Amino acid sequence: DKLRSFLQKEFRGRAIPGQPATRSGKPYSQFVYSSASVQADDMENVEELANTIRSMGYNVSTNIEYINSMKKQFAMVQGVLGGIGAVSLFVAAIGIANTMMMSIYERTKEIGVMKVIGCSLRNIREMFLLEAGFIGFMGGVAGNILSFIMSAVINILVSGESMGVGGSLSYIPLWLVLTSMGFAVLVGMAAGYFPALRAMKLSPLAAIRNE
Repeated sequence: DKLRSFLQKEFRGRAIPGQPATRSGKPYSQFVYSSASVQADDMENVEELANTIRSMGYNVSTNIEYINSMKKQFAMVQGVLGGIGAVSLFVAAIGIANTMMMSIYERTKEIGVMKVIGCSLRNIREMFLLEAGFIGFMGGVAGNILSFIMSAVINILVSGESMGVGGSLSYIPLWLVLTSMGFAVLVGMAAGYFPALRAMKLSPLAAIRNE
């Protein structure tokens, strides 16, 4: 509306370039648009939106082939990143398990004392599982911070418009952050399960004698 008002004021009494006019050269009272740009809220909805506009009697031109190519590229990148993430997760689980085993070796006497004074096996197991879960939680926090930093760097270096995508190219939703945190805790507790079992099976007397 602002553009229309500006053009009508600028070309008062004259035909606006690109707008139809009468035979005498005077502009019509109505403003005519030769084309319109419509942006879908998601790439998955482009084809459906195009069909809806076509059903209204308008000609539609889309970059659906380019979009499909972009989707394939994104899927490939996601697959590579997923593979790297799986390997990293496996290595992290081994690291947590190793850390917990070393912790048990260093605290063997402490575990024996706890058993002698009446600490239940369940409490000992929960203590080591919580410790392993906390390690996983801290790893999840560090991973999410690193992810946000990398996402910001990607958005700074590569704009979404340059790749035909509106808005930011990299976006991390809240649900993904929460899911990753919960998954990191579960992985930590799973990695600490067998070390916790070993702590439960330690003989109290043998543990106390250990130096």
